[in-house]
Amino acid sequence: MTRLTTFLLLIFTFTSHLTEVLAFPAYGSLAGLSEEELAMIIPTLEIRKGPPPDIHAKPDNIGVPVLVNDADHPFVPPGPDDIRGPCPGLNTLANHGVLLTPRRSGIPKEIVDAVMTGFNMGADIAALVVYAAHLGDGNLLTDKLSIGGERDGSRGLNFHGTFEGDAFFGDNHSFNETLFQKMQAEADPIFDTFNIRSAATHRFKRINDGIKGNPKFAFNHIRYPAGYAESVFTYLLFRHPWTPLPAVKMDVIRTFFEDGKMPDGFHRAPLPIGMLEIAAEVVALWAQYPVVLPGHNVDGINTYRIDLTSPSLITWCWIYGDYIQNTVLKLYPNPTGELRSALKRNLVFFHLPFGEVGCPPLFPYGLPLSEDEGLMDQAEVKGVVDQTQAPVSSGWYSGYSGRVWDSLVRTMTRWA
Repeated sequence: MTRLTTFLLLIFTFTSHLTEVLAFPAYGSLAGLSEEELAMIIPTLEIRKGPPPDIHAKPDNIGVPVLVNDADHPFVPPGPDDIRGPCPGLNTLANHGVLLTPRRSGIPKEIVDAVMTGFNMGADIAALVVYAAHLGDGNLLTDKLSIGGERDGSRGLNFHGTFEGDAFFGDNHSFNETLFQKMQAEADPIFDTFNIRSAATHRFKRINDGIKGNPKFAFNHIRYPAGYAESVFTYLLFRHPWTPLPAVKMDVIRTFFEDGKMPDGFHRAPLPIGMLEIAAEVVALWAQYPVVLPGHNVDGINTYRIDLTSPSLITWCWIYGDYIQNTVLKLYPNPTGELRSALKRNLVFFHLPFGEVGCPPLFPYGLPLSEDEGLMDQAEVKGVVDQTQAPVSSGWYSGYSGRVWDSLVRTMTRWA
């Protein structure tokens, strides 16, 4: 009887695991899965090689505010199968059909195009954010990224620690009235608007809430620049284009955050808001409270320690290299076959906006040697330290262009 019970239990466990594998969604991330899990899941996927983003793309009618909440993009409330994500902008674009997302998943290039169409986010910063999210939370083989995830067990933008993280600026998985009231408290008392001062104060208080209330609070590596970027997105992307200064009425912010809905007559910004514009605004916001440096609680609450290995705000090459080292390589330590090729391809796409500001590319999984792997012009890789044959666990990253990494570490150490 005992042997029979054990046998039946093994059969049940195997069948349950097999069912989960066969039901693995196309938008479910492969990040962090074991080699055994990957070996079972990958053969069930329909592999798709996504197109590269055009980081020099410009929207139609540049220089003119364009009506987005129009007859072609009416608000449609999310259905029972639609998963809410942590980004109110993406939720809103999905609800208005600017982002066509079955079960709230799309290919990265579609998401890049959607945020350009809906908010006139610059193609460069859009590609940076979307492909960082795709590498951390997307399915690189099917080229699908869920703007939510987790409800069905799949990993998407709702997964804590990559796109969504500590001291999140607004609501993460669902609308949080208590947190929104904290935003409301920082609004301009006369005009009831949220501006750079409001965002800076709210950001500072959210960080302090984390330090005092979360023993494992971390605000370093990609989360540090991303945390400040999300702060400025709120009043730059959701603002009325005819507002003389960047500011958004609080009832408009509530509409975006709570309902995922554009206000009536919403027009996008007349000019693209790209990397340089975001960088300038981020520095200006940080300067309101210039005491917060990247770090984490090391031994419970109120033990925040500065992390000198973490990139600062607009150190683009540092941010790029650090994300590969501390996120991508940890999620995919030893990929093979199609997955390794997909990583090469998407890392090429991820590098495109960084290449525009002079960052040399990194190839932790080997040079992209075919079109399927996002083949780069050899002029782009000339002079780059060849790490292609080194095991990804061998500390190759310490050799990444000393003129970028080591000099920045020394500079930050002196500054701190």
